Amino acid sequence: MKSVIVYTPYDCIIKVGDEQTELSQNEHLLLDGQLDTITVYPVGRTERYAFTVDFFAPNSTFYRIVEKNDKLLVFLLDGILCESCEVHKFQYKGKEFSVEIGKDSIFFASESRKSQICLVGKPQNVNYGHFLHIAYALFSQNDEDVILLYNIYNGKMRKCIGDKITLTENGFIVNNHNRDGFENIEQEYTVDNEGLKCLRQEALSSETPLPEDLTAFQFMSAVKNKNYSLAHSMLHSDLQEKISAKALQTYFGDITYTYMLDDSTCFALSGGQNVIYEFIVQNGQIMEITDNKA
Repeated sequence: MKSVIVYTPYDCIIKVGDEQTELSQNEHLLLDGQLDTITVYPVGRTERYAFTVDFFAPNSTFYRIVEKNDKLLVFLLDGILCESCEVHKFQYKGKEFSVEIGKDSIFFASESRKSQICLVGKPQNVNYGHFLHIAYALFSQNDEDVILLYNIYNGKMRKCIGDKITLTENGFIVNNHNRDGFENIEQEYTVDNEGLKCLRQEALSSETPLPEDLTAFQFMSAVKNKNYSLAHSMLHSDLQEKISAKALQTYFGDITYTYMLDDSTCFALSGGQNVIYEFIVQNGQIMEITDNKA
């Protein structure tokens, strides 16, 4: 079997057979030999929230597997863990639903299902309700604001985290400070009959330049936050003449997740697809961008 590298965005324990290794946030683990499955135990959750990485099922809510240079790269994703039961409390256009706050859990329920989101610790300053057919729970935890959103029609969930989340008439605004190389990132969301939509996303770059070895990181952060003008400004002048900011938007698509493998290589989810981007950087400018798209 090919060598396996596991990358994690959170603290966890990796168990292979009788051997186990503890990984901290953003660490990785190289595994060699014959591997059928890997079991992952997220730190801070009980064993019943462990999950298995199946090499015959490369795309999961909890991980993605990508092949690169004769290695299998396993990217753990910070997914939402759910269980089902039934409950009813509110109504929207004849449909009943509810939001319940527990000691270390939040429950969303529609007419035929109840979904439990397990938290590490008790949520603080809880505010809950609904935007049309999207139920929400807004709370504070670990010095951050978290909003969980639940579509009562299809049972799908969404989670947003920010330094400050402010409710609006039919949506909310997320603000993050000093993240991804930006001084401030502001995202405004609203809910209409079609569902949750991002109306506006603005990223204010920091006046302090990042070191050259973080150029690709800041570029991908700009793309993820849809600041294509900033991303375009980081290209070498020759590349700027060939590629417009609009062309960058078309090329990268909707980036929802990124993980830097090294200074010049980034794994990303673009429109739900696994993509690895590689960069050539000189003097703080991007000279070339390639990917593993077919």
